[in-house]
Amino acid sequence: MDITSLYTVIPNDEGLRALKHFFDQRTVKEPSSETLLRLAELVLTLNCFSFGGNFYKQTNGVAMGTKMGPSYANLFVGFIEHQFFSQYHGPKPELYGRYIDDYIGATSSTKEDLTQFITAVNSFHPALKYTWEISDTSLASLDIKISIEGNGLCTSVYYKPIDSHSYLLYSSSHPSHVKNSIPFSQFLSLRRLCSDDSDFSEKSEAMCQFSINVAILFLSFKRATTVSNKSIDRQHYKRPRRKPLTAFHLLLHFTLTTNQLNLSFLKILNYSKTIQRLSLSFRNPHLFHSNVTKT
Repeated sequence: MDITSLYTVIPNDEGLRALKHFFDQRTVKEPSSETLLRLAELVLTLNCFSFGGNFYKQTNGVAMGTKMGPSYANLFVGFIEHQFFSQYHGPKPELYGRYIDDYIGATSSTKEDLTQFITAVNSFHPALKYTWEISDTSLASLDIKISIEGNGLCTSVYYKPIDSHSYLLYSSSHPSHVKNSIPFSQFLSLRRLCSDDSDFSEKSEAMCQFSINVAILFLSFKRATTVSNKSIDRQHYKRPRRKPLTAFHLLLHFTLTTNQLNLSFLKILNYSKTIQRLSLSFRNPHLFHSNVTKT
């Protein structure tokens, strides 16, 4: 289950009421609840922006990107949940979990009972509308896909359809340790999410291709912006040309120096080699644990 456009549909008065409910439960009451509520009210009611030459003021919901946004939305939904479960006495799923606006659950009840529960949740608050999916075999939540396998569960990584797999280019001015940590963190995430080794190998190959495509894109852009203009004539097109590079094969066996390639190309290629090394090392449990220990 997922709440549709949660941040922008929270009524200000009910959101502030939810905050007061939780502020009053604190053991340490400084700053006072009234002070915190006033500050939250200023954030909610003084968000102005311009579009198309006109100025607008947001009158409902919390602005996307506001620091208090996730906590505010989380507390509001928790407040509504508390009200719902105190009033609802119908069938409920045995497992019910939420992360801000994303839900996941499991039940041994009938599909009719589950539909009754979802319908009750969806109609409880006029501002909160849900989308949901019911499956007997597998479900995706956040970045993980959970499937039933035999008498247990198996997990894998899940990419949303709109995921463009965009990663920081190595030509960026970010510090080297930041750029070099990206492939490690990506493969570490895969290793944690993929419970099956063969699935991890498959997803690792896909991850390598995502990163290599980014490298090729950068190299293509660099070439297009640095190659000098040439007169386009028939003789130019008759010259023999090398077959264009479509993929990096067996990068682990490449040995290149700056005399053969420019420095930018070398950095990108070494970056891709690092990605493939990590892919191989994470498939080895011993190397995986040693890599994690070093971080």
